[in-house]
Amino acid sequence: MRTCGLLVAALSALIVAGCGGDKLSRPKAAELIKTSEKFSAPSCGVTVAGRTFHGFADYTGEKEISDALVSLGLLTRKESGFALTPDGVSASKDWREDPKRPGLFRIPLARREFGDITGIVEPAVGAGGNTEAQFTWQWTWAPMGVKIADADSTADTIAKLSHDYGYEISNGKPTFELHHGRAAFRRYDDGWRVENFDFKREDQ
Repeated sequence: MRTCGLLVAALSALIVAGCGGDKLSRPKAAELIKTSEKFSAPSCGVTVAGRTFHGFADYTGEKEISDALVSLGLLTRKESGFALTPDGVSASKDWREDPKRPGLFRIPLARREFGDITGIVEPAVGAGGNTEAQFTWQWTWAPMGVKIADADSTADTIAKLSHDYGYEISNGKPTFELHHGRAAFRRYDDGWRVENFDFKREDQ
């Protein structure tokens, strides 16, 4: 009887430990967020080169980004739009040209930088649903974003960077606004997966 009692106790301990192992830990949540395709995808600016704007309404690029590229010597203004300079042709190798709309480029400007997990919220027992991880993040410049931010950009371009990325110069140093995001996780037979993200600021 004593042996049976010890065996039951041992099995109970293993069950409890196993259940605990099913929970989403902060390190695991951080790892899955940082390596997810959606989190790591860059934010891109849009410009148009080599095509006219007339008759191509869906080809409209972002004026502020195009102006900055002109100041960097990567684009030149034409009567009908913009064209790549020789330096622009070289730089565009790192841009993403839309195969269905030649001349429309998506230029990686910034990427998300993970901060920390601030909390994990599990669904109520028996309620089902996803486990939510709350975390902090901020933008950081990609190489072209650095060049545009440091270029002799117009006030409109700086205002756009500030609006889109929470970018500003504080005490002579570039800073980015801290954001609070949420990620929904679901546990599958092979482990945890990120189901979706909410990147909005906490005050929005």
